[in-house]
Amino acid sequence: MKLSSALSLLALAVVPAVSSATSAFVIDFNNLGDIYTSVDNAYAAQGVSFTNVLTLVNGDGLGALAGGNYYTPAANLGSGVAFVQLDGTVNTASYMNVASAVDYKLSFDYTAISDVTISAYSGLNGTGTFLGSYTLAGNGSTVEADVWTNTTFNFSGQAQSFALTGLSEFAAPGAFVAIDNITAVPEPTSLALLAAALGVVGFAARRRQA
Repeated sequence: MKLSSALSLLALAVVPAVSSATSAFVIDFNNLGDIYTSVDNAYAAQGVSFTNVLTLVNGDGLGALAGGNYYTPAANLGSGVAFVQLDGTVNTASYMNVASAVDYKLSFDYTAISDVTISAYSGLNGTGTFLGSYTLAGNGSTVEADVWTNTTFNFSGQAQSFALTGLSEFAAPGAFVAIDNITAVPEPTSLALLAAALGVVGFAARRRQA
């Protein structure tokens, strides 16, 4: 077999392996319509789905007891956010599932009135291998809070699901958390492997033309 043909076959074997294990997306929860509806499969086109996650509109005028606004807009958050209540009475865990997996890190904005844990798993809906967890420290005092923190969750491996859970089953006054601008990007090593594989294909093509 000629060297160029062998290189082409090697590159074709590498490209699917790299691309299938890498998912890149930005989920902003904007323009999803009515509040308190399930996000579910609204982002199915990006290979992302949600379980027990609701929509909210920033500054919707529906503040709880004080008549304020839920999650008033912070800089570059846009018009919508996702909302999760983890107090043991509504649900104890919410999930984001990613069909093609996320490599090693996930970035997002959040606001919470009590500590919440995010965990990564190799399977859907919190199944498979546990890949790591991270505590989102409470940064607001009420559900009208507009204190948002941008954070990056680093974990080991390729995750198909992320679970949000309260640190206690019946957290007081409730483990309320809102999330926005969820971003996943391929690891630099994956991008380098992909670029190298494509370069091999290009080199082989040039050799055939010469």
